[in-house]
Amino acid sequence: LYCIVLVECQRRAMGRDAWPQRTSRPKARRKVLIIGIAGCSGCGKSTLAKNLSKDLESPLTPVSLDWYLRPKWMPKVENYGRNWETPEGVDWKALRSHLQTALETLSQAETVPEELIMGAKDENVIQKGQAGKELDGTTLVIVVEGFLLFYDDIIAEMLHIKIWIDASLETCMERRHKRGKASRKKDVEVSKPWFRDLIWSHYEQYKTKQLNNAVGALRVDGELSKEELLSQCLPYCTKMIAARVQVLLRPQRSHKGSASNSERQASGRAPKRVRDDTRDSREPPRRRQNLRSRDSRDSWERWERWERWERWERW
Repeated sequence: LYCIVLVECQRRAMGRDAWPQRTSRPKARRKVLIIGIAGCSGCGKSTLAKNLSKDLESPLTPVSLDWYLRPKWMPKVENYGRNWETPEGVDWKALRSHLQTALETLSQAETVPEELIMGAKDENVIQKGQAGKELDGTTLVIVVEGFLLFYDDIIAEMLHIKIWIDASLETCMERRHKRGKASRKKDVEVSKPWFRDLIWSHYEQYKTKQLNNAVGALRVDGELSKEELLSQCLPYCTKMIAARVQVLLRPQRSHKGSASNSERQASGRAPKRVRDDTRDSREPPRRRQNLRSRDSRDSWERWERWERWERWERW
C-alpha cells in the first residue's frame, strides 16, 4: 500500500503528460494473405508461384526460400561439398522478419511502395509497373516458395494457404538437370547419384515434418503440365481467399459463444438477463449464503481493500 501511495504522489507531482502514453499501431486498410508452396527441388514450385502471383494480381514477385540460404552455415558432405538441402543453412529469422514487414506494409499502405527489400541480396520484390498504384480494400496475396518452406513451425503458422507438390524422383531429377547451365553439358546418369544421395534423400528425410506442419494443405501432382497444375491451384486459392474474407466480415456477437438478445427474440427465445449497471459500482457485493465460496470471499476482500484505500485518500 505504501508503494502505491508513493507512485500516485509522484505521478501527480510530475503531471499526467510526463508518463509515457500507449501507442497503437496504424489501422490495417486491407487483409494480406500469404500463399506457401513447397516440394522437392524440380517439382515445379517456381513456375506455379509465378503463375499464381500473376493471376492473383499480387504486387510482389514470388519470394523464394533460396534468397535466405547461407553457405557458411551449411555442413560439408564427403564427395559432394556443401550440403544445400539442410534447414541449418536457412536464415529463418530473416525470412520471418521480412514476411512480417511485407504484411504490415501492404496492409497499411495507401499505394504500392516504390521499394520493398527482401532476401540476403536485397532484392526489390515490387513487380514492374506496380509501384505507386493505388490500393483499395481488396485482399492482397504474397506468394512464397521453397523446398523446406514448411519445416519451420513459425513460418508454417504465418502461411494462410499451403500447397504441396508431389513428384517422382525421375521427374524432379530430369527437370533439375535441364535447369542448370553446367549440368546440361553432362549426361543425366552422371548427376543421378548426386541427386539421389543428396537432394532426394534429404527431401524424404524432412518430408514428414513438413507435412505435419502443413495439415490441410492442398496436395497436387507435379507430373502434370504447368497449365493443368495452375487449373487446380488457382480455384483453390481463390476459394480460400474468399472464405477468409467472409470470416473477417462476419458480424461479432455481443457475448462470446452466444447469440444477441435481438437474435434470441427473433427465434422466439427469451432474452438473456443483463447485469444491472444502475447500482452504484462502489456498493459492496452482496454476501452469498455460502460464505465458504472462494469467489464470494475474494470479492469481499477486494471491497475491504478498496474501503481502506478510500479512507487513506480522505485522510
